[in-house]
Amino acid sequence: RAINVEDHAKAGAKWSLNYLKELRLSEDDSEGLPMDVIKRICRIVACHRSSAVHKLDFNDPAWAIVVIADKCVGDEERVRPFRAFVLSLLTPLGLTWIPLRKGGIHDRANYAIKHADLVFDENELILKIDMDKRVCSPSLVYKLYGERFNACLKAARYLGLQFRLEFNGELYTYCTRKNTWVPVTRFAIC
Repeated sequence: RAINVEDHAKAGAKWSLNYLKELRLSEDDSEGLPMDVIKRICRIVACHRSSAVHKLDFNDPAWAIVVIADKCVGDEERVRPFRAFVLSLLTPLGLTWIPLRKGGIHDRANYAIKHADLVFDENELILKIDMDKRVCSPSLVYKLYGERFNACLKAARYLGLQFRLEFNGELYTYCTRKNTWVPVTRFAIC
């Protein structure tokens, strides 16, 4: 991503191709990875962006797994130290809405996420997010990262799994009819 924010998937695939073609599995190994393996890895890197996931149909479980792993990452550790420090000062004052810089809303959302964990439970993946609602609301996180969550949903379905979101213990599922994430109501059977 440091290469090019908008086009990092293509740049990453190109870098991967060059690196993997030169890679040797051991010091005395004259052969590297098979070209079909290299092409598969490069294709996955090139297609991991949410925009690509929404345009294409999954055809490789490894691709689906990489999408889920990549899109479920996000928490306060992604915020650069100085910006995190400023947000730590603004939070108790209720002033986190003040724009710090262009794109700073993503810093705010990431800073609000104190812990994110992907949990496998029977036939579903649950992205459990613990967040500080004083910094921002779950709806803002969804607004900013909804494309990513929907990419995870599509990848999980390809793998035969359900994908759910959980914000501070409240579980959400995607409602196709409403075209949005809705809270899950669980009934106990007595």
